[in-house]
Amino acid sequence: MKITGDMLIGASAVRGTDATLRAFDPARNADLEPAFGGGGAAEVARACELAEAAFDDYRHAPLETRAQFLEAIADNITALGDTLIERAMAESALPKARLEGERARTVGQLRLFASLVREGRWLCATLDSAQPDRKPLPRSDLRLQKIPVGPVAVFGGPAFGPRAPAAGGRARRALEPVPGPRGAAPRRRPRRCSRARSLRAPARPAHRARPSRSYPPPRRSQPRRRPRRLRGAARPR
Repeated sequence: MKITGDMLIGASAVRGTDATLRAFDPARNADLEPAFGGGGAAEVARACELAEAAFDDYRHAPLETRAQFLEAIADNITALGDTLIERAMAESALPKARLEGERARTVGQLRLFASLVREGRWLCATLDSAQPDRKPLPRSDLRLQKIPVGPVAVFGGPAFGPRAPAAGGRARRALEPVPGPRGAAPRRRPRRCSRARSLRAPARPAHRARPSRSYPPPRRSQPRRRPRRLRGAARPR
């Protein structure tokens, strides 16, 4: 696959005109080709419009369809072959074995999420049966499950680049329930182009907040006391 420097908005390749970005090879201390065109407000608005249009169809898609979608992303990443690895090596100066391991982990996590989607446990669906004989009034059945409420955005984080920006954990978790626009930080854009063509769909952020310590630190039950010295006892030398 040839990297063109275009953005993927929906299913179309769009050349950004807002700015020009280039990837950097730290091993050779040189810029890499091609140049990437940055998107502006119009491109962001277009991506949001397409995410809004795709939202209802994706939300009502069967779980099997969503699982197959995740598996197709994994297959497409694998199909990129050495093209992805060589580009990642040029941009990060990391060894080939390390990057191949990251790719394998990304593909494995995508397939793991696909199996989770098929199970449907994340929906937390519950059903309370109807009680037609209840007094003074009968009760109908009560049904509850988690549903997506609207498109959201994922921005490429500054974490480890070969897997985090385009097909990282946030994007994988997001593709389970709902589509949405996705963006990249300037230093992550080039390699993201290869991954984004494998996804062809956006996602939502999934941040996990770190637990805060709202409790006081543990205290000693009794304060430490120095042992009392008996009168007349000799001092240690």
